[in-house]
Amino acid sequence: MDVVVPIRLRVGEGDEFLACLGGHDFGCACGLGYNYTLCRGPPLWPRGFVPQAAPAETKTLLRLTQIKLAGFKSFVDPTAIGTPGQLVGIVGPNGCGKSNVIDAVRWVLGESKASALRGESMQDVIFNGAGERKPVSRASVELVFDNSLGRASGQWSQFAELSIKRVLSRDGESKYYINNLAVRRRDITDLFLGTGLGPRAYAIIEQGMISRIIEAKPEELRVFLEEAAGVSKYKERRKETEGRLADTRENLARVEDIRGELAQQLEKLEAQAKVAAEYREFEARLTTAQRLLWFSRQQDAARASERAAADVARQQAAYEALLTELRSVESQIETLRAEENAARDAVNREQGEFYGSNAEVQRLEQQLSFQRESQQRLAQQLAQAEGQVQALKDERGATSDQATAMERQFEEAAARRELTQEAALAAQAALSGLEAAVQVAAGALGERQSALAGIEQTRQVTENSRQHANKALAQLAQRRERLLNEQRQVPADRAEELAIVQEQWEQERAEVEARVAELEALKLDLEALQQRNRECADQAQAAAAGFSELEARAKALAALQAKLAPAEDTAAWLARQGLGASRRLWQVMEVTPGWEDALEAVLRERLNAVEVARLEAALDWAEHPGKLAVFEAESAPESDLIPEAASLLARIGVAPALLPLLATWLAGVRCADSLQAALAARHELAIGELLVTPAGHLVSLHGLCYFAPDTELHGVLARQRELAELENALAGLRESAQAARQELLEVEASLRARQAQYHAEQQAFSSQQRRCHDLEMELVQLKQAEEAARRRREQIAKELAEVDEHVAQEHAAREDAEAALAAQAEERETLFAARDLARHGLNEAEVALARGREALRGAENAAQEAHFQERGSRERAAELHQRVASLGEQLARAEAHLAQLQGEHTEIDWTPIERALQEALTRRQQIEQALAAARDREAIAGARLRQ
Repeated sequence: MDVVVPIRLRVGEGDEFLACLGGHDFGCACGLGYNYTLCRGPPLWPRGFVPQAAPAETKTLLRLTQIKLAGFKSFVDPTAIGTPGQLVGIVGPNGCGKSNVIDAVRWVLGESKASALRGESMQDVIFNGAGERKPVSRASVELVFDNSLGRASGQWSQFAELSIKRVLSRDGESKYYINNLAVRRRDITDLFLGTGLGPRAYAIIEQGMISRIIEAKPEELRVFLEEAAGVSKYKERRKETEGRLADTRENLARVEDIRGELAQQLEKLEAQAKVAAEYREFEARLTTAQRLLWFSRQQDAARASERAAADVARQQAAYEALLTELRSVESQIETLRAEENAARDAVNREQGEFYGSNAEVQRLEQQLSFQRESQQRLAQQLAQAEGQVQALKDERGATSDQATAMERQFEEAAARRELTQEAALAAQAALSGLEAAVQVAAGALGERQSALAGIEQTRQVTENSRQHANKALAQLAQRRERLLNEQRQVPADRAEELAIVQEQWEQERAEVEARVAELEALKLDLEALQQRNRECADQAQAAAAGFSELEARAKALAALQAKLAPAEDTAAWLARQGLGASRRLWQVMEVTPGWEDALEAVLRERLNAVEVARLEAALDWAEHPGKLAVFEAESAPESDLIPEAASLLARIGVAPALLPLLATWLAGVRCADSLQAALAARHELAIGELLVTPAGHLVSLHGLCYFAPDTELHGVLARQRELAELENALAGLRESAQAARQELLEVEASLRARQAQYHAEQQAFSSQQRRCHDLEMELVQLKQAEEAARRRREQIAKELAEVDEHVAQEHAAREDAEAALAAQAEERETLFAARDLARHGLNEAEVALARGREALRGAENAAQEAHFQERGSRERAAELHQRVASLGEQLARAEAHLAQLQGEHTEIDWTPIERALQEALTRRQQIEQALAAARDREAIAGARLRQ
């Protein structure tokens, strides 16, 4: 079944942005004040109501006109969704992509949470391919808003249409655009601050949002209310401002810290600068003192050098005398040194012999000492060997006795082992019979216990069935009581009330349809007045712009003309002569257009001549005025002053009083249309005549003078003529602008009156529309309540019948369970008695088995112990016999060693060594006496050498 999804997209003061998508049951506000409930089936709108015909509100800032999608979720191809009215419905079956539209709106407004878009990652919004379609590489969504009133915030107010666009590529790069200009996400958020529109704002109502708003905490509701009241943007600005202020305070604090630190550093630097100045002063003084010291030391060194040179000369003479004496002494020393060396050689020889004899004595003494130590060591070894021989003899006798005793123990252990093995075999045979008896008793007990467990399990199942039946009966009783109470509370038939509300709703709906037509007519009139108002405003603006442009041009020309005032000195002189307000010549003449430069070239500075009453007044001027021309006006007969057609005077319009002056100054000046024409006609000129071109070039009979602007007077005549034309045009434009403004005021007054009437009608229409909607909702609720009551009464009756049927079934089940429990109790008692009898027999068999096992363990332990004793005795006897043999071998080796030691002790004799030692001592004494005599001779020679 199709689902109607209304979308209301309007942003402005007091309005909301509402977008409701998906086939879910929830409420929303539509553009004309109705609160509709989305449901499966046709919308509950008044007959004849056309949402697109709803009047636009003047408070609207932006109105969504189009949604463009490409590559976003299911919209793989570029798709444009138009919103021609304030209420637009998207109709389609479930899964066709209606919800993706509102996801696109949330996404383009800056939504960055993938779960809010029903995805796991942000790349899930990009079309990922289908059976016959390949994936795309990017997704883009664009919202187009109508900003014809220019009420968008900030710099975007100058655009008649705003396009908000977001593009996401596969590499995760997300870009935002406003009118194809790359912006930040923050810029888009700021654009809609305070309007209720945003990725998670209240204006986008999705599934479950109404419940979240109803269940929201006060702090969460406060956020919605602030956004609806337009406070959020100011709070955001306040937050930003506070952040900037905090940063500024921190910066100021840092600046103060830096200033304090710099002040401290400044104080230190000032102190250091003072110390540095003192240091430089002391350094200069030190340099001066050092230089003086170095100079003084240089003088002292020079004097010391002179003294040292004299001393060197004296010492050199003494050195020569001493050197001669030294040569004689050295000769004597060489003789004495030879004698000393001979004595030292004799001492060395004697000392070497002494060292040799001394070494011989020491060798003989050591040899004698070694012989004595060897004799003592042999005596000790003899005593030890005799003791070892005796100990081995004693140990061999004892070990032989132990081996004989151990053989007797071995024979006794073997006999005991045979007896214990026979006893163990008898116990093993008895144990086998006891184990068989225990197994028989255990099998009987197991059968009794299995039967008892089965009856217990059956009894438990039966008990559970009985309890379940009791519980089910209690629940059925409660359910019956609840159904009866609900049956009594179901409201009675409300057909009369339903008919009254139906009639009231039909009347209100007819009035709403009539008022819709009236509003359409008023809207057409209002649009016509608005169009006329815009046309009048454009006309008034164009007239004002033209007037302002001409006025600015006139003021600029007037300013240029005002600059032609004389210099300060000249102006002061003119004021002193009473000529400050006198007219200038260029101010009282008119020139044919195109010939201004020609007149300037001929008159030059005379063009700015000052009018005086009489030229003779110049005789009274005490000082020269500088470069200045004056003229006086004089009337002349009309017949005498008719200029020739080819003369320059014929192209000038001037008062009759000035004709004589200009006739004089322009006498002989004729006009030529071009320089070529002037040069061609110059041969016709008389002496003193000139031809002038429109460009100001002057041609005489024999000369040519080119004209170029060289003074501020250039263009004064053209500007004067243009000023006059501008004044005439300004007068006409002023009247046109006043008429346009007057018409604009009248149209604006009519527009305001019609707007007030339209708003009043719209408010009345909204009130009547709300009443109609309330009646419709009441009618729907009454119908739904009546239908629900009828269905509930039928359902209650059906459920009561089912309850009675279940009660009968549960009663039967409970009776069956109770009968089965009684039979199972008797069988259980019989099984308990049989189990106890089997358990007693098993206990007696187990006791006998335990005793048999104990007897078997005793016999086995005795046999094992006898076996261990037999084996131990046998092994010990063998070890003792081996020990006796080993001791015999050791005794033989010890006796042989004793005999060897006795022989060595008998062979020791140290008498020859003592005799050789005595001879060596005598020889050492003789050598020592000779060494003393040689040392005396050496000392005498050394003393003579030192003298």
